[in-house]
Amino acid sequence: MEDLVIGIIGLVLTGLFDLAFWALAAYLWFRRVVFLRRAVTIEGTCVGVRTTRHGEAGVGHDVYHPIVRWEDEKGRSHKTSCTRGDPMWDDMVGTPLNVLVLPGKPHTAIVEFDRTNLPKVITLLAVAFLLPVGMFLAVVLTALRDLRAGG
Repeated sequence: MEDLVIGIIGLVLTGLFDLAFWALAAYLWFRRVVFLRRAVTIEGTCVGVRTTRHGEAGVGHDVYHPIVRWEDEKGRSHKTSCTRGDPMWDDMVGTPLNVLVLPGKPHTAIVEFDRTNLPKVITLLAVAFLLPVGMFLAVVLTALRDLRAGG
């Protein structure tokens, strides 16, 4: 009987953890949809690259993150740096790149291809936790069946 209680507690905790992941995923997807619906696309130009080093000393490689200059609706110039980078982007200077920004809020600007994958990752984690919930449920139901059959 003690194993059954432990199994039920595990099922409940795993279910709550999974529910939290689903809630976080829904929130992040909602924020993304709201941003994309309200954002305007502005053409900018890559004016430089920010370099980061990936890997261990001596065997790593440089990754280049474009820095994009763009103008808001009032003609003010702004710069936005990409969070994503690539070892092949060292020659991006002068390349036109689109920026997504909420009108009147230049701090919200992101380079168009720089959208975060966080909502996708959280959704995948939520789906991945469905498997343990299903396994716990199978164990608990089997234990209940065995208790009924034996008692």
